[in-house]
Amino acid sequence: TSTRTTHDEEPIGHVLADKSKFKCSKPDCKELTFGRLADLRRHFDQNHSVQREEYFCRQSGCTRSHNPTGGRGRSFGARKDKRDEHERNRHKRTSPKTR
Repeated sequence: TSTRTTHDEEPIGHVLADKSKFKCSKPDCKELTFGRLADLRRHFDQNHSVQREEYFCRQSGCTRSHNPTGGRGRSFGARKDKRDEHERNRHKRTSPKTR
């Protein structure tokens, strides 16, 4: 009988010896450390996850919207919170709409 490791069971980083820093386990991030585990998780989800969601501004014509001028605008990556903050501050959007 063999056991398979699922993606959810793979380590995403390491706790450094001083126990207050977290390090990404990917070789291309070897110098990158985080002060909070939540920050390491967000980094991993944004940069290394294969099934990440990408968020765009929902305001038509905004340069951060999905299709501002027939092309693709600059997204907020996997940061829905940053998209929502942008919409509140830039477009004064207050109603919580999904996606």
